[in-house]
Amino acid sequence: MPHGPTRILVATDFSAHAQNALDYAMSIARSQGAALVLVHALEAPDPLTMVGGSIKPMLDLGAATAKAEELLQAEAARVQAGQMLAASEVRRYRAEQEILSAARDHAADLVVLGTRGHRGVQRFMLGSVSERVARACPVPVLIIPLPAGAEEGV
Repeated sequence: MPHGPTRILVATDFSAHAQNALDYAMSIARSQGAALVLVHALEAPDPLTMVGGSIKPMLDLGAATAKAEELLQAEAARVQAGQMLAASEVRRYRAEQEILSAARDHAADLVVLGTRGHRGVQRFMLGSVSERVARACPVPVLIIPLPAGAEEGV
């Protein structure tokens, strides 16, 4: 029985945190001979939650999807250069739900996420996607912080 992952799902919001997590996942994939799946969630409102469908979403879904696809393709090009890319996709709704769904759909055996490392009131107010994914995911979840002293330049 092989040890280590064979298909790694990496969720990205295109931040420095996510890029660092992708770099880490690429290192793991390279050493294990694993494939990578890249996923971005738009966090668009679910149309079923809009009252009678009469509330116009504050998000131009077409434009947001196109921009996310463009950014995701840039990340995919980095991964493809290492011959590790299995798939990349933009999903629409809440990040933690989409990450869990993508992990299942792509038969991932490891999920890698970056974290902003919110603490105290900020964590209470904003929550943690990575924490919610780690609690609900049936496969191991690796949460990667930025290295000490690194600052996000977004």
